[in-house]
Amino acid sequence: MLVPRVSAVSAGPEHVCALRTDGTVACWGLNFDGRATPPGGSFTSVAAGDRFSCGIKTDRKVACWGANKFGQATPPGDLFTTVGAGQGFACGIKTDRTVACWGWGADGGTTPPPGSFASLSVGWTHACGIKTDAGTVFLRGH
Repeated sequence: MLVPRVSAVSAGPEHVCALRTDGTVACWGLNFDGRATPPGGSFTSVAAGDRFSCGIKTDRKVACWGANKFGQATPPGDLFTTVGAGQGFACGIKTDRTVACWGWGADGGTTPPPGSFASLSVGWTHACGIKTDAGTVFLRGH
């Protein structure tokens, strides 16, 4: 059996997801709430959070799966270039370079500041990003 190569991997607390070079996603570990059961289709990136995962599909829309108690698996319909997953929330850089967050705390705890962003990293209960204006950093969290 030929096993596809992996181009990226992301680890959550109890499961791991990998982006294969053929664009499919494979996940393993605990699968409560379907966190390790990705949807079909082709992806460009993947992010494993706490009890859920998200990935950017080739059409640049975000798909999330697993637990959705806080709305973390219900991304906005915007187009994205980057996505990260934490504990009950996720954030991503949209194609217009602004950041959107959804799920737990998205109403204040993880609401990003306005502006244009070059990169983003999501931790357990916080998110950080580098803005495009002279590389300033933002930090938001609970």
